[in-house]
Amino acid sequence: MKGGVSSVERLILSDISDSVEVSHFPTTHDGNRLSKIFYGILSWIFLPFALIRFKPDLVHIHFASRGSTWRKIPISLISKIFNKPVVLHSHGAEFRDFYLDECGPLRRMLVNNFLNRSSKIIVLSKSWERFFLEDCGVRKEKIVVLSNPVDTKLLRPLDKPIFESKNLKIVTNGRLGARKGTYESINAISHIDSSIRENIQYSMTGDGDKDKFTRLISTLELGDNIKITGWVSEEELIEIRKSAHVFLLPSRNEGLPMAMIEAMALGLVPIVTPVGGIPEVVKDMENGIIVKIGDIEDISNALTKLYNDRGLLKRLSNNARKTAQLFDITNYILDLEKIYQETRVKR
Repeated sequence: MKGGVSSVERLILSDISDSVEVSHFPTTHDGNRLSKIFYGILSWIFLPFALIRFKPDLVHIHFASRGSTWRKIPISLISKIFNKPVVLHSHGAEFRDFYLDECGPLRRMLVNNFLNRSSKIIVLSKSWERFFLEDCGVRKEKIVVLSNPVDTKLLRPLDKPIFESKNLKIVTNGRLGARKGTYESINAISHIDSSIRENIQYSMTGDGDKDKFTRLISTLELGDNIKITGWVSEEELIEIRKSAHVFLLPSRNEGLPMAMIEAMALGLVPIVTPVGGIPEVVKDMENGIIVKIGDIEDISNALTKLYNDRGLLKRLSNNARKTAQLFDITNYILDLEKIYQETRVKR
């Protein structure tokens, strides 16, 4: 599986201490909607056997919005039938829209029951804590704020300086689409003065409607500036990021992007919008640049500013790295294991 949730799961599985035994039980895989439904149903069938065989002290369920929520509700129910405490872990950037705008009274009742039946709910930021408290009616004592982690030992910048380079290298990692601000990102490059634009190199990795954005790039005659590579291996992604200066993500909504924190750990300057948990991490002109949602000129101006002022670029880069250290996986695992212990004790 690709994406932020899978990245968090991999980090947990690789760094959890030997005192905690984890059995990983996937409920979906990369594929179309029908295959996701099929794998979801299979997970409901096999979960009781897994609970009987492994006898876990608790069940940790990662969920996002829409299909992810509906797949996880039966998982939670089955876990409770077997008297297993449930820790829910919310990741969905669009969960607010899903819950408030797409769910009618009945579906909202089902989601509320799912949330309140848990022993703990892990959320990614204070803003998401407020949402679950105020809009979903979850009791405060159930909610724990635990931001996404990064492995700072793995994510180390290149030893050689890149700030003196004439080029400005930009990356975007993850799903391409309107929610992620892909249209604005591409159009912002076209708005940069041509004398600067010829030195702009922009790499976009991930999935989404690549053909649509490739056509837009061609229409704007930006083929020499912007490359869409699709998904790449973890090793390739790290190398692409290491050679870059800027991480660009002008999203319309977010949880707390793993890709952003990983990029900051490598010293990339984030240019991002104030959505989800982002403003709790990125402070404008301190460790990144905050731009207005949907504002192409704002993005273009931010990139131009970083191109022209390499001292600013270097200062923001250093501060971004320092910020990312706060999210190191070592501290995260300690907090997570504390949640596990507290949940297990309250059985």
